[in-house]
Amino acid sequence: MDLHDRANVRRVIRQMSRDQRLPEWAVIRTIENAIAAAWDRSRSDPEAAALWEKYFPGGEKPTPEEYICRLGHAHERGEYVPELLSYGE
Repeated sequence: MDLHDRANVRRVIRQMSRDQRLPEWAVIRTIENAIAAAWDRSRSDPEAAALWEKYFPGGEKPTPEEYICRLGHAHERGEYVPELLSYGE
C-alpha cells in the first residue's frame, strides 16, 4: 500500500466515522469484526473461500487498512464486491 492509498484509507475511515457518528476507533473495530466474520466464513464455505483467495491471496488476514484498500481498488475497477466478502455475513 503506497502513501496515496494510505491517505485515501484514512479519508474513508474519517468519512465513515462522520457518516455513522462513531469515533474512528469504533469504525476500525467494526471493520476488524467484518474481517473476522469473513475470514471465519471462508474457512467453512467454498464460495467464500474462493472470494477470499481472489481478493486476499496468500491466506493471511488483512489489516482494516488493507481490506479497505483492496476492496476499494476492486470497486474502482468496476468489480462487484459481494456482500459475502464485504460484510462477512
